[in-house]
Amino acid sequence: MKYDIFISFSKSDFKEVSNIKKSIEAQLPELKIRFDINDTGGGEDTEDEIISAIDNSKNLLFAVSDDSLNTKLCNDEVMYAKNTGKRVIPVLLKNSALKGWLLFKFGKINCYESWNPKQMDKLVSVLGGRHEIKETKAPANTGKPVQNTAEPAPKKKTDEELLKDADELYERKEYAKAVGIYGKLSERRIAGAQYGLGRCYMNGCGVAKDKAKALEWFEEAAGNGNLDAAVQLGGMYLEGDGVKQNYEMSFEYYSFAADFGNSAAEYVMGLFYDYGTYVEPNMKEAAEWYFKAAKQGVGEAQLRLGELYFEGSGVSRNMYEAAKWFGKAAAQNLDDAQFYLGLCYEFGEGVNQNKEKAAELYSKAANKGNLDAQLRLGLCYKNGTGVLENYRKAYEWIHKAAEKNLAQAQYELGNCYMRGIGVVRDNYTALEWYRKAAAQNYVHAIYEVGECYSIGNAVSQNKKEAMKWFLKAANMGDADSQYEIGKMYQLGFGVEQEYAKARYWFRRAAEQGHKRAKKDLQEM
Repeated sequence: MKYDIFISFSKSDFKEVSNIKKSIEAQLPELKIRFDINDTGGGEDTEDEIISAIDNSKNLLFAVSDDSLNTKLCNDEVMYAKNTGKRVIPVLLKNSALKGWLLFKFGKINCYESWNPKQMDKLVSVLGGRHEIKETKAPANTGKPVQNTAEPAPKKKTDEELLKDADELYERKEYAKAVGIYGKLSERRIAGAQYGLGRCYMNGCGVAKDKAKALEWFEEAAGNGNLDAAVQLGGMYLEGDGVKQNYEMSFEYYSFAADFGNSAAEYVMGLFYDYGTYVEPNMKEAAEWYFKAAKQGVGEAQLRLGELYFEGSGVSRNMYEAAKWFGKAAAQNLDDAQFYLGLCYEFGEGVNQNKEKAAELYSKAANKGNLDAQLRLGLCYKNGTGVLENYRKAYEWIHKAAEKNLAQAQYELGNCYMRGIGVVRDNYTALEWYRKAAAQNYVHAIYEVGECYSIGNAVSQNKKEAMKWFLKAANMGDADSQYEIGKMYQLGFGVEQEYAKARYWFRRAAEQGHKRAKKDLQEM
Protein backbone atom coordinates (compact mmCIF):
# COMPACT_ATOMS: atom_id res chain seq x y z
CA MET A 1 0.00 0.00 0.00
CA LYS A 2 1.21 3.49 -0.88
CA TYR A 3 1.24 6.27 1.73
CA ASP A 4 1.65 10.01 1.55
CA ILE A 5 2.98 10.22 5.11
CA PHE A 6 4.63 7.79 7.50
CA ILE A 7 4.51 9.15 11.08
CA SER A 8 7.40 8.25 13.39
CA PHE A 9 6.72 8.95 17.06
CA SER A 10 7.17 7.76 20.60
CA LYS A 11 4.21 5.94 22.14
CA SER A 12 4.35 8.35 25.11
CA ASP A 13 3.47 11.17 22.67
CA PHE A 14 0.52 9.29 21.17
CA LYS A 15 -2.20 11.74 22.26
CA GLU A 16 -0.40 14.84 20.97
CA VAL A 17 0.64 13.19 17.68
CA SER A 18 -2.89 11.83 17.20
CA ASN A 19 -4.25 15.37 17.40
CA ILE A 20 -1.71 16.53 14.77
CA LYS A 21 -2.77 13.65 12.51
CA LYS A 22 -6.46 14.53 12.91
CA SER A 23 -5.72 18.18 12.10
CA ILE A 24 -3.90 17.20 8.90
CA GLU A 25 -6.69 14.79 7.87
CA ALA A 26 -9.34 17.43 8.49
CA GLN A 27 -7.68 19.73 5.97
CA LEU A 28 -6.27 17.10 3.59
CA PRO A 29 -8.70 14.14 3.72
CA GLU A 30 -7.26 12.71 0.52
CA LEU A 31 -3.88 11.95 2.12
CA LYS A 32 -3.05 8.39 3.16
CA ILE A 33 -1.26 8.39 6.50
CA ARG A 34 0.63 5.51 8.11
CA PHE A 35 0.12 5.78 11.87
CA ASP A 36 1.03 2.37 13.24
CA ILE A 37 -1.06 2.29 16.44
CA ASN A 38 -4.32 2.93 14.55
CA ASP A 39 -3.32 0.70 11.65
CA THR A 40 -2.32 -2.34 13.68
CA GLY A 41 -4.57 -2.05 16.70
CA GLY A 42 -1.73 -1.16 18.98
CA GLY A 43 0.55 -4.00 17.96
CA GLU A 44 4.23 -3.58 17.13
CA ASP A 45 5.25 -3.71 13.47
CA THR A 46 8.19 -5.88 12.47
CA GLU A 47 11.31 -4.27 11.02
CA ASP A 48 10.38 -5.58 7.56
CA GLU A 49 6.93 -4.03 7.82
CA ILE A 50 8.39 -0.70 8.92
CA ILE A 51 10.96 -0.70 6.10
CA SER A 52 8.26 -1.56 3.57
CA ALA A 53 5.96 1.17 4.88
CA ILE A 54 8.72 3.81 4.69
CA ASP A 55 9.70 2.62 1.19
CA ASN A 56 6.09 3.10 0.11
CA SER A 57 5.72 6.56 1.69
CA LYS A 58 6.45 9.91 0.10
CA ASN A 59 7.25 11.66 3.40
CA LEU A 60 8.26 10.74 6.92
CA LEU A 61 6.83 13.05 9.56
CA PHE A 62 8.99 12.83 12.68
CA ALA A 63 7.29 13.93 15.93
CA VAL A 64 10.26 15.33 17.84
CA SER A 65 10.32 15.08 21.63
CA ASP A 66 12.80 14.08 24.32
CA ASP A 67 11.19 10.63 24.35
CA SER A 68 11.28 10.10 20.58
CA LEU A 69 14.92 11.15 20.40
CA ASN A 70 15.73 8.56 23.06
CA THR A 71 13.72 5.82 21.30
CA LYS A 72 15.93 3.58 19.14
CA LEU A 73 13.10 2.62 16.80
CA CYS A 74 12.29 6.27 16.03
CA ASN A 75 15.94 7.03 15.36
CA ASP A 76 16.20 3.98 13.07
CA GLU A 77 13.06 5.02 11.17
CA VAL A 78 14.27 8.57 10.65
CA MET A 79 17.78 7.60 9.61
CA TYR A 80 16.46 4.95 7.20
CA ALA A 81 14.14 7.50 5.59
CA LYS A 82 16.97 10.01 5.30
CA ASN A 83 19.39 7.49 3.83
CA THR A 84 16.85 6.33 1.23
CA GLY A 85 16.16 9.86 0.07
CA LYS A 86 12.73 10.33 1.64
CA ARG A 87 11.68 13.80 2.70
CA VAL A 88 11.94 13.99 6.49
CA ILE A 89 9.59 16.57 8.03
CA PRO A 90 10.30 17.21 11.72
CA VAL A 91 7.45 18.54 13.88
CA LEU A 92 8.58 19.79 17.28
CA LEU A 93 6.15 18.83 20.02
CA LYS A 94 5.31 21.18 22.89
CA ASN A 95 8.09 21.91 25.38
CA SER A 96 10.62 20.67 22.86
CA ALA A 97 13.68 22.78 22.01
CA LEU A 98 15.59 20.22 20.00
CA LYS A 99 16.29 21.92 16.68
CA GLY A 100 20.00 21.57 17.37
CA TRP A 101 19.82 17.78 17.25
CA LEU A 102 17.96 17.89 13.95
CA LEU A 103 20.43 20.29 12.40
CA PHE A 104 23.33 18.17 13.61
CA LYS A 105 21.80 15.06 12.03
CA PHE A 106 20.35 16.51 8.85
CA GLY A 107 21.97 19.87 8.18
CA LYS A 108 19.63 22.37 6.53
CA ILE A 109 16.10 21.17 7.31
CA ASN A 110 12.96 23.03 8.25
CA CYS A 111 11.31 22.28 11.60
CA TYR A 112 7.64 22.94 12.30
CA GLU A 113 6.49 23.89 15.81
CA SER A 114 3.26 22.08 16.70
CA TRP A 115 2.14 24.92 18.99
CA ASN A 116 2.56 27.56 16.29
CA PRO A 117 -0.62 27.82 14.13
CA LYS A 118 1.17 29.66 11.32
CA GLN A 119 3.84 26.99 11.06
CA MET A 120 1.26 24.19 11.14
CA ASP A 121 -0.60 25.91 8.30
CA LYS A 122 2.66 25.93 6.35
CA LEU A 123 3.11 22.23 7.10
CA VAL A 124 -0.35 21.43 5.74
CA SER A 125 0.40 23.54 2.67
CA VAL A 126 3.65 21.62 2.08
CA LEU A 127 1.98 18.24 2.57
CA GLY A 128 -0.77 19.28 0.18
CA GLY A 129 1.81 20.05 -2.48
CA ARG A 130 0.96 23.74 -2.70
CA HIS A 131 4.51 24.83 -1.84
CA GLU A 132 6.40 21.97 -3.41
CA ILE A 133 9.22 22.79 -5.81
CA LYS A 134 8.72 21.21 -9.18
CA GLU A 135 11.63 19.19 -10.43
CA THR A 136 12.59 19.38 -14.08
CA LYS A 137 13.04 15.92 -15.52
CA ALA A 138 15.81 15.23 -18.01
CA PRO A 139 14.69 14.08 -21.48
CA ALA A 140 14.68 10.35 -22.02
CA ASN A 141 17.81 8.86 -23.55
CA THR A 142 16.82 7.48 -26.98
CA GLY A 143 20.30 6.23 -27.74
CA LYS A 144 20.55 8.51 -30.79
CA PRO A 145 23.24 11.20 -31.05
CA VAL A 146 21.89 14.69 -30.47
CA GLN A 147 22.74 17.39 -32.99
CA ASN A 148 23.89 20.56 -31.16
CA THR A 149 22.39 23.32 -33.29
CA ALA A 150 22.03 26.05 -30.65
CA GLU A 151 24.55 28.37 -29.06
CA PRO A 152 25.83 26.95 -25.74
CA ALA A 153 23.68 28.34 -22.91
CA PRO A 154 25.45 30.48 -20.33
CA LYS A 155 26.41 28.54 -17.24
CA LYS A 156 23.66 28.77 -14.65
CA LYS A 157 24.76 30.11 -11.29
CA THR A 158 24.45 27.89 -8.27
CA ASP A 159 22.35 28.92 -5.27
CA GLU A 160 25.56 29.54 -3.37
CA GLU A 161 26.80 31.91 -6.06
CA LEU A 162 23.46 33.72 -6.21
CA LEU A 163 23.46 34.13 -2.43
CA LYS A 164 26.95 35.60 -2.58
CA ASP A 165 25.76 38.04 -5.27
CA ALA A 166 22.82 39.10 -3.08
CA ASP A 167 25.05 39.62 -0.05
CA GLU A 168 27.42 41.77 -2.11
CA LEU A 169 24.50 43.82 -3.43
CA TYR A 170 23.32 44.34 0.14
CA GLU A 171 26.77 45.53 1.22
CA ARG A 172 26.83 47.94 -1.76
CA LYS A 173 23.41 49.21 -0.60
CA GLU A 174 21.71 48.00 -3.78
CA TYR A 175 18.92 46.72 -1.59
CA ALA A 176 16.13 46.28 -4.15
CA LYS A 177 18.27 43.96 -6.26
CA ALA A 178 19.38 42.05 -3.17
CA VAL A 179 15.77 41.58 -2.05
CA GLY A 180 14.87 40.14 -5.45
CA ILE A 181 17.53 37.44 -5.23
CA TYR A 182 16.91 36.75 -1.56
CA GLY A 183 13.20 36.28 -2.29
CA LYS A 184 13.74 33.73 -5.06
CA LEU A 185 16.29 31.78 -3.03
CA SER A 186 14.04 31.88 0.05
CA GLU A 187 11.33 30.10 -1.94
CA ARG A 188 13.87 27.26 -2.30
CA ARG A 189 14.42 27.32 1.50
CA ILE A 190 18.01 28.58 1.27
CA ALA A 191 18.70 29.54 4.88
CA GLY A 192 21.20 32.30 4.11
CA ALA A 193 18.69 33.97 1.81
CA GLN A 194 15.95 33.72 4.41
CA TYR A 195 18.27 35.43 6.87
CA GLY A 196 19.12 38.10 4.29
CA LEU A 197 15.44 38.75 3.61
CA GLY A 198 14.80 39.01 7.35
CA ARG A 199 17.61 41.52 7.64
CA CYS A 200 16.08 43.61 4.84
CA TYR A 201 12.69 43.70 6.58
CA MET A 202 14.34 44.40 9.92
CA ASN A 203 16.21 47.44 8.65
CA GLY A 204 13.81 48.60 5.94
CA CYS A 205 16.35 47.97 3.18
CA GLY A 206 14.72 47.52 -0.23
CA VAL A 207 11.35 46.83 1.43
CA ALA A 208 9.12 48.60 3.93
CA LYS A 209 10.41 48.08 7.46
CA ASP A 210 8.39 45.26 9.02
CA LYS A 211 9.73 43.58 12.14
CA ALA A 212 6.94 40.99 12.17
CA LYS A 213 7.99 39.78 8.71
CA ALA A 214 11.63 40.00 9.75
CA LEU A 215 10.84 37.74 12.70
CA GLU A 216 9.14 35.18 10.42
CA TRP A 217 12.08 35.03 8.03
CA PHE A 218 14.62 34.83 10.85
CA GLU A 219 12.64 31.94 12.34
CA GLU A 220 12.59 30.17 8.97
CA ALA A 221 16.33 30.71 8.56
CA ALA A 222 17.14 29.60 12.09
CA GLY A 223 14.98 26.53 11.63
CA ASN A 224 17.06 25.72 8.58
CA GLY A 225 20.29 26.04 10.54
CA ASN A 226 21.34 29.64 9.95
CA LEU A 227 23.23 30.69 13.07
CA ASP A 228 23.22 34.41 12.25
CA ALA A 229 19.43 34.28 12.23
CA ALA A 230 19.42 32.51 15.60
CA VAL A 231 21.65 35.27 17.00
CA GLN A 232 19.33 37.91 15.55
CA LEU A 233 16.33 36.23 17.16
CA GLY A 234 18.18 36.00 20.45
CA GLY A 235 18.79 39.74 20.33
CA MET A 236 15.18 40.54 19.45
CA TYR A 237 13.83 38.53 22.38
CA LEU A 238 16.51 39.90 24.71
CA GLU A 239 15.69 43.53 23.93
CA GLY A 240 11.99 43.13 23.19
CA ASP A 241 12.66 44.43 19.69
CA GLY A 242 9.68 43.60 17.48
CA VAL A 243 8.56 40.89 19.92
CA LYS A 244 7.57 40.71 23.56
CA GLN A 245 10.72 40.53 25.68
CA ASN A 246 11.40 36.91 26.60
CA TYR A 247 14.69 36.01 28.27
CA GLU A 248 14.00 32.29 28.01
CA MET A 249 13.55 32.41 24.22
CA SER A 250 16.59 34.67 23.92
CA PHE A 251 18.71 32.27 25.93
CA GLU A 252 17.55 29.28 23.84
CA TYR A 253 18.42 30.95 20.53
CA TYR A 254 21.81 32.17 21.73
CA SER A 255 22.53 28.79 23.31
CA PHE A 256 21.65 27.03 20.07
CA ALA A 257 23.98 29.24 18.02
CA ALA A 258 26.76 29.09 20.62
CA ASP A 259 26.65 25.29 20.73
CA PHE A 260 27.46 25.34 17.02
CA GLY A 261 30.41 27.70 17.56
CA ASN A 262 28.94 31.10 16.66
CA SER A 263 31.35 33.55 18.28
CA ALA A 264 28.82 36.36 18.80
CA ALA A 265 26.49 33.95 20.58
CA GLU A 266 29.33 32.60 22.70
CA TYR A 267 30.05 36.12 23.91
CA VAL A 268 26.41 36.76 24.80
CA MET A 269 26.23 33.44 26.64
CA GLY A 270 29.11 34.75 28.74
CA LEU A 271 27.05 37.87 29.48
CA PHE A 272 24.06 35.75 30.53
CA TYR A 273 26.12 33.96 33.16
CA ASP A 274 28.15 37.05 34.06
CA TYR A 275 25.14 39.21 34.93
CA GLY A 276 22.67 36.50 35.89
CA THR A 277 20.19 37.20 33.10
CA TYR A 278 17.65 34.33 33.06
CA VAL A 279 20.23 32.00 34.65
CA GLU A 280 21.94 32.06 38.04
CA PRO A 281 25.18 34.09 37.99
CA ASN A 282 28.12 31.77 37.40
CA MET A 283 31.45 33.47 36.77
CA LYS A 284 33.25 30.23 35.97
CA GLU A 285 30.69 29.43 33.26
CA ALA A 286 30.88 33.03 32.03
CA ALA A 287 34.68 32.82 31.76
CA GLU A 288 34.44 29.62 29.73
CA TRP A 289 32.07 31.21 27.21
CA TYR A 290 34.18 34.39 27.01
CA PHE A 291 37.25 32.24 26.36
CA LYS A 292 35.54 30.48 23.43
CA ALA A 293 34.50 33.80 21.88
CA ALA A 294 37.85 35.43 22.63
CA LYS A 295 39.71 32.66 20.81
CA GLN A 296 37.62 33.48 17.74
CA GLY A 297 38.66 37.12 17.92
CA VAL A 298 35.65 38.79 19.55
CA GLY A 299 37.21 41.93 21.01
CA GLU A 300 34.58 42.49 23.69
CA ALA A 301 35.06 38.91 24.91
CA GLN A 302 38.84 39.40 24.97
CA LEU A 303 38.39 42.56 27.04
CA ARG A 304 36.01 40.93 29.54
CA LEU A 305 38.21 37.85 29.83
CA GLY A 306 41.15 40.14 30.59
CA GLU A 307 39.07 41.86 33.29
CA LEU A 308 38.20 38.49 34.87
CA TYR A 309 41.89 37.54 35.03
CA PHE A 310 42.64 41.03 36.39
CA GLU A 311 39.99 40.62 39.12
CA GLY A 312 40.40 36.89 39.73
CA SER A 313 36.69 36.37 39.04
CA GLY A 314 35.69 32.96 37.70
CA VAL A 315 39.38 32.24 37.10
CA SER A 316 42.52 32.43 39.20
CA ARG A 317 43.99 35.93 39.18
CA ASN A 318 46.70 35.98 36.54
CA MET A 319 48.10 39.32 35.40
CA TYR A 320 50.06 37.74 32.57
CA GLU A 321 46.81 36.36 31.08
CA ALA A 322 45.04 39.64 31.81
CA ALA A 323 47.68 41.64 29.94
CA LYS A 324 47.64 39.15 27.06
CA TRP A 325 43.90 39.46 26.49
CA PHE A 326 43.91 43.23 27.05
CA GLY A 327 46.59 43.39 24.37
CA LYS A 328 44.48 41.44 21.87
CA ALA A 329 41.43 43.62 22.54
CA ALA A 330 43.49 46.82 22.44
CA ALA A 331 44.78 45.79 19.01
CA GLN A 332 41.12 45.93 17.92
CA ASN A 333 41.02 49.56 19.08
CA LEU A 334 38.81 49.00 22.14
CA ASP A 335 39.43 51.96 24.42
CA ASP A 336 38.68 50.10 27.68
CA ALA A 337 41.29 47.52 26.72
CA GLN A 338 43.81 50.26 25.92
CA PHE A 339 43.16 51.77 29.35
CA TYR A 340 43.62 48.46 31.18
CA LEU A 341 46.73 47.62 29.18
CA GLY A 342 48.04 51.06 30.10
CA LEU A 343 47.61 50.18 33.78
CA CYS A 344 49.55 46.95 33.22
CA TYR A 345 52.46 48.86 31.65
CA GLU A 346 52.38 51.68 34.20
CA PHE A 347 52.68 49.34 37.18
CA GLY A 348 54.51 46.43 35.53
CA GLU A 349 51.64 43.96 36.01
CA GLY A 350 51.87 41.01 33.61
CA VAL A 351 54.33 42.91 31.39
CA ASN A 352 57.66 44.66 31.82
CA GLN A 353 57.03 48.11 33.27
CA ASN A 354 57.03 50.77 30.57
CA LYS A 355 55.59 54.12 31.65
CA GLU A 356 56.03 55.69 28.23
CA LYS A 357 53.96 52.88 26.69
CA ALA A 358 51.36 53.34 29.44
CA ALA A 359 51.03 57.07 28.69
CA GLU A 360 50.75 56.29 24.96
CA LEU A 361 47.92 53.82 25.58
CA TYR A 362 46.13 56.22 27.94
CA SER A 363 46.37 58.89 25.24
CA LYS A 364 44.77 56.63 22.60
CA ALA A 365 41.90 55.73 24.89
CA ALA A 366 41.50 59.27 26.25
CA ASN A 367 41.13 60.67 22.75
CA LYS A 368 38.24 58.24 22.21
CA GLY A 369 36.49 59.70 25.26
CA ASN A 370 37.45 57.04 27.82
CA LEU A 371 37.03 58.82 31.17
CA ASP A 372 39.34 56.57 33.20
CA ALA A 373 42.06 57.02 30.59
CA GLN A 374 41.58 60.80 30.60
CA LEU A 375 42.08 60.83 34.36
CA ARG A 376 45.17 58.58 34.21
CA LEU A 377 46.66 60.67 31.40
CA GLY A 378 46.06 63.81 33.47
CA LEU A 379 47.84 62.21 36.43
CA CYS A 380 50.72 61.20 34.14
CA TYR A 381 51.17 64.87 33.14
CA LYS A 382 50.81 65.93 36.77
CA ASN A 383 53.48 63.51 38.02
CA GLY A 384 55.68 63.29 34.92
CA THR A 385 54.89 59.59 34.45
CA GLY A 386 55.95 58.51 30.96
CA VAL A 387 55.65 62.09 29.71
CA LEU A 388 57.18 65.44 30.54
CA GLU A 389 55.52 67.06 33.56
CA ASN A 390 52.92 69.54 32.34
CA TYR A 391 50.47 70.93 34.90
CA ARG A 392 48.29 72.68 32.34
CA LYS A 393 47.72 69.47 30.36
CA ALA A 394 47.18 67.62 33.63
CA TYR A 395 44.42 70.06 34.57
CA GLU A 396 42.81 69.89 31.10
CA TRP A 397 42.58 66.08 30.98
CA ILE A 398 41.39 65.77 34.57
CA HIS A 399 38.80 68.48 33.94
CA LYS A 400 37.44 66.59 30.88
CA ALA A 401 36.76 63.49 32.97
CA ALA A 402 35.42 65.47 35.94
CA GLU A 403 32.88 67.24 33.75
CA LYS A 404 31.56 63.81 32.71
CA ASN A 405 30.91 62.98 36.38
CA LEU A 406 33.83 60.62 37.05
CA ALA A 407 34.07 60.80 40.85
CA GLN A 408 37.83 60.30 41.16
CA ALA A 409 38.44 62.94 38.50
CA GLN A 410 36.24 65.37 40.42
CA TYR A 411 38.32 64.72 43.53
CA GLU A 412 41.59 65.20 41.62
CA LEU A 413 40.24 68.39 40.06
CA GLY A 414 39.47 69.62 43.56
CA ASN A 415 43.13 68.95 44.39
CA CYS A 416 44.19 70.98 41.33
CA TYR A 417 42.17 73.99 42.53
CA MET A 418 43.24 73.54 46.14
CA ARG A 419 46.95 73.44 45.24
CA GLY A 420 46.97 75.61 42.10
CA ILE A 421 48.03 72.80 39.74
CA GLY A 422 47.56 74.00 36.15
CA VAL A 423 45.00 76.56 37.27
CA VAL A 424 44.79 79.56 39.61
CA ARG A 425 44.35 78.39 43.18
CA ASP A 426 40.71 78.63 44.29
CA ASN A 427 39.71 76.91 47.52
CA TYR A 428 36.01 77.61 47.03
CA THR A 429 35.96 75.89 43.63
CA ALA A 430 38.06 73.08 45.11
CA LEU A 431 35.41 72.49 47.76
CA GLU A 432 32.69 72.44 45.10
CA TRP A 433 34.45 69.62 43.26
CA TYR A 434 35.13 67.75 46.51
CA ARG A 435 31.41 67.92 47.28
CA LYS A 436 30.51 66.54 43.82
CA ALA A 437 32.83 63.60 44.30
CA ALA A 438 31.63 63.08 47.88
CA ALA A 439 28.04 62.93 46.62
CA GLN A 440 29.15 59.83 44.71
CA ASN A 441 30.65 58.39 47.92
CA TYR A 442 34.24 58.86 46.81
CA VAL A 443 35.86 58.38 50.20
CA HIS A 444 38.91 60.66 49.78
CA ALA A 445 36.62 63.51 48.74
CA ILE A 446 34.46 62.94 51.83
CA TYR A 447 37.58 63.29 53.96
CA GLU A 448 38.55 66.53 52.20
CA VAL A 449 35.11 68.08 52.85
CA GLY A 450 35.52 67.14 56.52
CA GLU A 451 39.00 68.70 56.54
CA CYS A 452 37.63 71.95 55.09
CA TYR A 453 35.10 72.18 57.94
CA SER A 454 37.73 71.17 60.50
CA ILE A 455 40.14 74.01 59.66
CA GLY A 456 37.66 76.52 58.18
CA ASN A 457 38.94 76.32 54.61
CA ALA A 458 36.41 77.88 52.15
CA VAL A 459 33.71 77.46 54.84
CA SER A 460 33.22 78.63 58.40
CA GLN A 461 35.04 76.35 60.82
CA ASN A 462 32.62 73.79 62.25
CA LYS A 463 34.08 70.85 64.17
CA LYS A 464 30.73 69.10 64.57
CA GLU A 465 30.14 69.22 60.82
CA ALA A 466 33.70 68.04 60.32
CA MET A 467 33.04 65.08 62.64
CA LYS A 468 30.00 64.11 60.54
CA TRP A 469 32.08 63.94 57.34
CA PHE A 470 35.05 62.23 59.00
CA LEU A 471 32.77 59.63 60.57
CA LYS A 472 31.21 58.81 57.19
CA ALA A 473 34.63 58.31 55.57
CA ALA A 474 36.01 56.45 58.62
CA ASN A 475 33.20 53.90 58.42
CA MET A 476 34.14 53.38 54.77
CA GLY A 477 37.65 52.46 55.95
CA ASP A 478 39.52 55.74 55.40
CA ALA A 479 42.54 55.75 57.74
CA ASP A 480 43.07 59.54 57.64
CA SER A 481 39.48 60.10 58.79
CA GLN A 482 39.85 57.49 61.52
CA TYR A 483 42.95 59.31 62.75
CA GLU A 484 41.20 62.70 62.71
CA ILE A 485 38.30 61.33 64.76
CA GLY A 486 40.76 59.88 67.25
CA LYS A 487 42.47 63.27 67.52
CA MET A 488 39.15 65.06 68.07
CA TYR A 489 38.24 62.70 70.91
CA GLN A 490 41.76 63.04 72.38
CA LEU A 491 41.59 66.85 72.38
CA GLY A 492 37.83 67.32 72.84
CA PHE A 493 37.36 69.18 69.53
CA GLY A 494 33.66 69.19 68.55
CA VAL A 495 32.99 66.31 70.94
CA GLU A 496 33.48 65.52 74.60
CA GLN A 497 37.00 64.44 75.41
CA GLU A 498 37.07 60.60 75.61
CA TYR A 499 40.42 58.81 75.65
CA ALA A 500 38.85 55.37 75.21
CA LYS A 501 37.24 56.42 71.95
CA ALA A 502 40.42 58.19 70.91
CA ARG A 503 42.38 54.96 71.42
CA TYR A 504 39.73 53.00 69.46
CA TRP A 505 39.99 55.24 66.39
CA PHE A 506 43.80 55.53 66.58
CA ARG A 507 43.95 51.73 66.70
CA ARG A 508 41.74 51.34 63.63
CA ALA A 509 43.90 53.79 61.68
CA ALA A 510 47.15 52.20 62.96
CA GLU A 511 45.97 48.77 61.77
CA GLN A 512 45.99 50.23 58.27
CA GLY A 513 49.56 51.47 58.70
CA HIS A 514 48.81 55.10 59.57
CA LYS A 515 52.12 56.34 61.09
CA ARG A 516 50.80 59.28 63.14
CA ALA A 517 48.06 57.06 64.58
CA LYS A 518 50.67 54.51 65.67
CA LYS A 519 52.76 57.24 67.28
CA ASP A 520 49.84 58.87 69.14
CA LEU A 521 48.57 55.49 70.29
CA GLN A 522 51.96 54.66 71.81
CA GLU A 523 52.12 58.03 73.59
CA MET A 524 48.66 57.80 75.21
